Amino acid sequence: MMQQSLAAVVVVASAFARPAAAAPPVFQIVAFSGAHSVGRGISADGSIVAGFDLHPNGADGYRAFRWSAAAGTEYLGILGGHKSIGTGVSGDGTTVIGYSDGGPFQWDDRAFRWARESGMQELGTLAGGRSRAYGISADGTRIVGDSDGHAFVWNDESGMRSLGTLPTAYNSKANAISANGNVIIGVSTSSTLGSRAFRWTEDTGMQDLGSFGGQTTEASGISADGSTIVGFSSTASGARRAFRWTSQTGMVDIIGLPGFATSSATVASRDGTVVLGTSRNPGDEYGTPFIWTQELGALNFYTYLRDLGTDMTRVGVSAFAAVSQDGTAITGAGGDAAFRISGLSLPAPGTAGIGMLVLAAGARRQRRFGA
Repeated sequence: MMQQSLAAVVVVASAFARPAAAAPPVFQIVAFSGAHSVGRGISADGSIVAGFDLHPNGADGYRAFRWSAAAGTEYLGILGGHKSIGTGVSGDGTTVIGYSDGGPFQWDDRAFRWARESGMQELGTLAGGRSRAYGISADGTRIVGDSDGHAFVWNDESGMRSLGTLPTAYNSKANAISANGNVIIGVSTSSTLGSRAFRWTEDTGMQDLGSFGGQTTEASGISADGSTIVGFSSTASGARRAFRWTSQTGMVDIIGLPGFATSSATVASRDGTVVLGTSRNPGDEYGTPFIWTQELGALNFYTYLRDLGTDMTRVGVSAFAAVSQDGTAITGAGGDAAFRISGLSLPAPGTAGIGMLVLAAGARRQRRFGA
């Protein structure tokens, strides 16, 4: 049931100050046919959401969708199999990416690009097998994902091109791309080092971002300007820790919420100053979401929204994936339905938003200690 828990994958982009007299953020269900839907991408202004929705009878599989408040839900079709999964959308909301089982077998997924004029177009593969698209640049011209064991970047001019792997690694996957299309992030796996987060540019190729000493590290999100990468890395004991990486600081543990055993970060704001993620304890299926800044550390995201006038505790957001570039809207998904939270403005240092978080933190301390 949706009121019990909403395991969300959420999309985020930039951080502006919220006007002091603004109305509370608004939560709404999008693209829900009655079974299960997931929001995976959001346009730059937050008005358009992309994702996938399960038909109520289950037999017809998932269908990629594009949603707006004005037009409602538009299902984007399939390549020829029984499902399509929407994973992202361009900044202007006109291009949706994802994958669909378009080959002779149901597991033969193929990456696609959809636009209203052209419909759903297969992007091909690197070696004739499977391909999936996971990230798209703001202008919609560059698409990233994985095919036949290698991360790829695709554009109209050169088609699908392999990004290779890290040294000694046997596979790779691209998870996201910066808004300008210049920086790509993801994960590459070797039999000796385990999985390692990478950053790729045309000039540098694929770079290992390091680890916290364990065997599992993955880059999940990137700021729109390409300066900040977030994800998780395991320690030598196996505990997952959220990280934030920049070229100046390297990989830094951002701790997560106090009292939780593990944490992971999935989304960075447009300039990387705000990070969204989830903290968990053993046996905790969904975890507790957090919002992080350098000044304040990690704050409970439910409390952050409540202090803005919106109660999300019954919905159960558990993981973030991205946000609109203007910082006003988030999309996500969960046990039942895709949703959008609009009327936000993610804070950034030097803006009134950080002041709001300071006031919120102070208010919580006053309530806790009876001040």
